[in-house]
Amino acid sequence: LFHSIGGAVGLILGVVFFLLLSIAALTSTISLLEVPVSYVIDEFDVKRKKAAWSVGLGVLAISIVVSFYPALIGHFDNIFNNLGLPIGGLLTCIFVAFVWKTDSAITEMEFGFAGIRQTLFSKVWPIFIYVICPLAILYNIVTNFL
Repeated sequence: LFHSIGGAVGLILGVVFFLLLSIAALTSTISLLEVPVSYVIDEFDVKRKKAAWSVGLGVLAISIVVSFYPALIGHFDNIFNNLGLPIGGLLTCIFVAFVWKTDSAITEMEFGFAGIRQTLFSKVWPIFIYVICPLAILYNIVTNFL
């Protein structure tokens, strides 16, 4: 794209664009560290600076290992996408259906939509949470590993 602009203007715009894109990526990834840093602060009672450095160095160590063994990215992708996400969805269905109860969940939804109990959704949704979604997720897990 920037090559088609031509000359020094295209080159300068390309460099500036990718420099700004790199800064945006860096600042966005900093927020990804907030959850693990908060966990370390709460669980191990350490100062924020020490927790941030610890988590950052841990991520750096994992990144270095992955950079030397690029096939690990494929393995991580397979584990998290084909197993982790479906298991998370299945556990969410089990929690909402049998621990929290669907009626309590619909009561919570009433804060956002007061008339939800009079809709078809409130009648059909529990069937999905109890039966259809868990079976579909189990089917997905089984077919991904056979």
